[in-house]
Amino acid sequence: MKNNRIKWAKWILFSFAIILNAYIIMQSCLNASDSTNQSGFVFNIVKTILNGIHPNTINDGNANWWHGFIRKAIGHFGLFAFDGVMTSWALYYFLENIKQTRRWWIKVIISAVFGLLIASITEIIQLSVPGRAGDIKDVLIDYGGYILGLGIIVLIYWLIYRHRKKLEKKDNL
Repeated sequence: MKNNRIKWAKWILFSFAIILNAYIIMQSCLNASDSTNQSGFVFNIVKTILNGIHPNTINDGNANWWHGFIRKAIGHFGLFAFDGVMTSWALYYFLENIKQTRRWWIKVIISAVFGLLIASITEIIQLSVPGRAGDIKDVLIDYGGYILGLGIIVLIYWLIYRHRKKLEKKDNL
């Protein structure tokens, strides 16, 4: 019964990672107007929160800078960090039973390459979308976020591994 639940959980996680990556690719296909509207929506939420905490943090004089920062920090780095966590986690389980990927570092390399591909593909797509432009800086920001997410997963699995080794050592005494 437990193995069946774990198998379902792995497939749900893998499906979610596929949906998340499809969403990221779809966002890169939006024209400039739709993309601006979506980032403007997020900007207004963050502006309301920040100005509620500290009035006039975002004002007419610095709104453009804040809009660009929020778009890059949340829309690029943040989304790709979340993608790095979810996709790396899904790939870890998906590659678990493949003999060639039993070593942890092979899974890390596969996930890192996948993150670079997604970051690059989304910017390449934007080269053909009206009003949008692919940018190497955006690839680096996206990939940096993805690597952060991957690093979080590696850290979590390292902590779990270390904890299990301590328990084994304790049991062997």
